[in-house]
Amino acid sequence: MQPALDDLFGQFRFARAVELASHGKTREAEAILRSKGARSLTAGELDLLARIAVKENRFGDARSLWIEAVRLAPENLGYEECLGALAEAERDAMRRTTIFTVSGATAFVVAVACIWWIFEMPHKSAGHPVPAHLATVPGQTSTVRPASTNSLKPSVRPK
Repeated sequence: MQPALDDLFGQFRFARAVELASHGKTREAEAILRSKGARSLTAGELDLLARIAVKENRFGDARSLWIEAVRLAPENLGYEECLGALAEAERDAMRRTTIFTVSGATAFVVAVACIWWIFEMPHKSAGHPVPAHLATVPGQTSTVRPASTNSLKPSVRPK
C-alpha cells in the first residue's frame, strides 16, 4: 500500500510542478520536484527540470538532465530530440547575447559622442566667426562680427 501512495503523491507533485512551471513559477516547480527526499526522479520529472533549465539558460544542467532521462526511458525519443535541439538553443542564446552587447556598446558610444559634442563644441567654435553665407537671410547681405567670446550677432544691412 505504501509504494502505491508514494507513487500517487509523486504524481500529484509532478502535476503541481507542471502547473507552476506553465505559469512561469519555475523556482517553485523546481523546488517541488527536488524535495522528494530519497525517491529518485522519473524521466518525466527530469524532462520538466531540463525544460526549466533551458528557459533559464542553464544549458549544461539541461543536457545532464536529458541524458539521465534518456537512460531511464530510452524508448521515449522526445528526450533525444530535446538533446539535439539543445545545441540550437545554445547558439540562439549566444546570438541574442552578442546582439545585446553590440547594441549596448553602440548606444554607449553614441551617448558619449553626444555628451562630448554638447560640452566641447561651444569652446572650440568660440573664437571663429560664423561664415557670412550661413548667417544671411535670402535677399539680404550681412556682415558677421563676434559680439563676445561665446556668442555671435549678425549685423544685417538692407540692399
